[in-house]
Amino acid sequence: MEKEQQEKEAKAENGVPGLELRTKDLLIETLQQMNCQVQIPDDDDDERIYFSYQGGSFIAYTSNKYLMVDVVYPQWYEHDVYDIDGFSNVRRLINEVNGYANVTIFYYIEEEEERVHVHSRKKFLFSTELIKPEIYLRTMLEDFFKTRQQFMLELSKIDTKEEMKREKNV
Repeated sequence: MEKEQQEKEAKAENGVPGLELRTKDLLIETLQQMNCQVQIPDDDDDERIYFSYQGGSFIAYTSNKYLMVDVVYPQWYEHDVYDIDGFSNVRRLINEVNGYANVTIFYYIEEEEERVHVHSRKKFLFSTELIKPEIYLRTMLEDFFKTRQQFMLELSKIDTKEEMKREKNV
């Protein structure tokens, strides 16, 4: 009888009988198993988790109320907002890479600094139903670095082409 009551409560909360929702707790445990530095705000209602992985600083947004994790890799590239040609290349490249990458790239203009900051974001399911959550999470996080590397490679190609054009015109 008690098991039936627990299943009813679980189903009422998330629509899936027997599915335990503890996404935030599982994410913190998994990050710690991966030897990531983890910082959790003191406020229980704060859905952010700050962590480092492979030299990158990340912010995860999640809670124990749902199965999704939203991870942001902030400010991994910046550019002068007044370099119009360069900024145009950055915007064009963001659109291009977003067409095929598993991670979404976006930018934010910091007007006081006069800089364009490039960030990336990925949303994914993360649940106690995963067989090997550490391997799954590593795979999700590696996508950030692959996308950043592809962006930087393509940006380097554009810079090289422009440099060759300038040299040719001199």
